[in-house]
Amino acid sequence: MPETSACALSRVNTCVTSWILAHTQHFERPDKPVLHVTDSDKLAGKFSKTEIWCLTVIFLAPILFVAAILPTFHIDASRLVALGRDFPLLGTSRHPPLSSWLGWLVLQIPFYDAWAAVAVQTLLNALAIRYFWQIGARFLDPPQLKILLIALFTSMLLTIWSFQGFSINEDMAQIPLWAGAVHYLLRATESQKPTGYWIITGVFIGLATLTKYYAIVLVASIVISSIVVAEYRQHWRSAGPWIAIVTAMLLVSPHALWVYENAARMDFFWSRLSPNGPIASSVIADTMNALLGPLILVLPGGLGLLIAISRKSNRTEAGKRVAARSFVVTIFTAMMILSVALPLTGVHVLVRFQAPLGGFFLLVLAGLVPPHQQVKVAGQLFRSSTVVWFVAYAVGVGYNLFGPAHFVSQEPGPALAKAILTDWDQRFECGPAYAIGAQRTANLLAIYGRRPISGVSFDGPGTMPIDLPEKQHDFGAVLLSESDNNTVITMRSANPGATQPRRVDLPMRRNFRGDTKAYVYSLVPPQNCAGSK
Repeated sequence: MPETSACALSRVNTCVTSWILAHTQHFERPDKPVLHVTDSDKLAGKFSKTEIWCLTVIFLAPILFVAAILPTFHIDASRLVALGRDFPLLGTSRHPPLSSWLGWLVLQIPFYDAWAAVAVQTLLNALAIRYFWQIGARFLDPPQLKILLIALFTSMLLTIWSFQGFSINEDMAQIPLWAGAVHYLLRATESQKPTGYWIITGVFIGLATLTKYYAIVLVASIVISSIVVAEYRQHWRSAGPWIAIVTAMLLVSPHALWVYENAARMDFFWSRLSPNGPIASSVIADTMNALLGPLILVLPGGLGLLIAISRKSNRTEAGKRVAARSFVVTIFTAMMILSVALPLTGVHVLVRFQAPLGGFFLLVLAGLVPPHQQVKVAGQLFRSSTVVWFVAYAVGVGYNLFGPAHFVSQEPGPALAKAILTDWDQRFECGPAYAIGAQRTANLLAIYGRRPISGVSFDGPGTMPIDLPEKQHDFGAVLLSESDNNTVITMRSANPGATQPRRVDLPMRRNFRGDTKAYVYSLVPPQNCAGSK
């Protein structure tokens, strides 16, 4: 890299780090001195240039990795981006609407591809890191804050899980919302003019609920903690918490009314409220997912911190009691108890549901590192995490470029959309309204067609629009499947006017082995065009 470019990038890194540190100061409390914004340079000195470079590269690498190696939208991201084209304002048949709004945002990015979804998630992750840092700044020493920042920047929660399928999904999108809700709640209890902060707290709780109903764990944990921790119990006598509750309810009420009116269409949601398989084995599996989820999602940093604080030589007497620390620890404890209890009620829980808990877990762990071990643990955590991720990225590049084609993230989505829509435009003057087939495959046409096409799932609980029959009659549809199943044949039986199936073989993207993938499609003619070509 030329020296001028290196210097420029170094200045960017320094500016970004200084901005983060300048916006993350301690708040006043009687047992610890305040860390003012003017002390950010002192904190910045805790990070060497090498550390800043490595953390920046690890955090931003997923965007470049996806753009260069795994360019096609993957599973959840493809569904949300396809849904985002219709911008479901009030709700979907699977989840609340906010994550699909993020999908709409991705579609507004020029030349969008899977990298755009990862870039949006990376911005959300950066916001989450800021909130977790600000929460920790209330009760962590500067070396502990460094440990926290290293763990956040290098955790699976905020890097590898952003690669494809889980970027902008309901679980990942909640991370900054849960962190922001707790941060602004603490600001409200610290401020002399708290009304604005209580309103913002309610907004964050409302947005979290509009992202996933799992936010009930956040709400219940905050209520429990505010009652258990004496310093926060008194606030229930003021108007503040009730202002937050009313704000959240006002924000969620339009969606709640929509759910009431469309409950019969929410098959996928209702399926999550029942065990997945035999009850005994399902409850055990879901309970383990809830129990181990936070640790799995913050690897490798979380494991490194656990090992560090579990060593006998690290044991030390606890420091002074700080109300904010007690509140955060109680919140995380309540979150874990409630999430582990959910499977006992029959609710299906996956590991990724615990994504919003990961940052709180790291906050608790960082606070347990004793003073005489903090510098050593920070160094060990940085070195081990850096090695893990650079090896992972190196292996990932080699495997995905020269190994077997990735079944989703290297699919020829753009080429598929071009081939089918070129055929369509040669026959018809309008449409198509829908791409119907296996959810993931149909979404490829909805996303890469770059025109108003909705992806409709044919093979399970999906997102079928209410106006499907009318719009399909007027503007037609594409019946689409992979070549190794009979989906198109089955769908044509319900659409007698559909054209004879055609097969198209296309090369996989970013694959040097020359692998191809075959698709079969049939066109349902529109009935409301001026005429057929």
